[in-house]
Amino acid sequence: MLIRRIAAVAVGIVAAPVLASCSFSIGGNSIDMDKLTSAITDEFNSTLAPFGYRVQDVTCDDPGKDPGDGTEFNCVATADGTAFNVTATVAQPDVNFKSVERAYDMKTTSKKLAPAVSEKIGRPITVDCGSGLKAVAPQQSFTCSVADSAGNTGTLTYHVTEAAEQDRWEVE
Repeated sequence: MLIRRIAAVAVGIVAAPVLASCSFSIGGNSIDMDKLTSAITDEFNSTLAPFGYRVQDVTCDDPGKDPGDGTEFNCVATADGTAFNVTATVAQPDVNFKSVERAYDMKTTSKKLAPAVSEKIGRPITVDCGSGLKAVAPQQSFTCSVADSAGNTGTLTYHVTEAAEQDRWEVE
């Protein structure tokens, strides 16, 4: 078992920064929901395309007729079976939207973490976070398996923070 406990800051290249903050003009008092879902889809697809993922569906709560400034409502974008919560806020004449979670391609995450973990542990380490796409909100974490060539194994816990460059991990 890898007993050494190591904490480090990840360099912010593990997560895909989905919808840091985007907006589009509603051009009037009512929201064109087709235009909103299309804008969310386009933003997600441009971010997820390098990892081979595409949005299958975006659904939004009904903000009501003629929502005023500051009206908030939720949307959900689904990519590769993974749901991403999106907060939309009316700011006449725009609607601003932002993903609650960050996207992690688990195979890419494994590859990006392995060199940093190996350096901190002091020997070559493999990291296996699984496969597929994962949505992780700040203040949440996920785990990956780690192993060295001698058969020692352990668990890496990756802690997601508000700012990707401040994310951290530890191995037990």
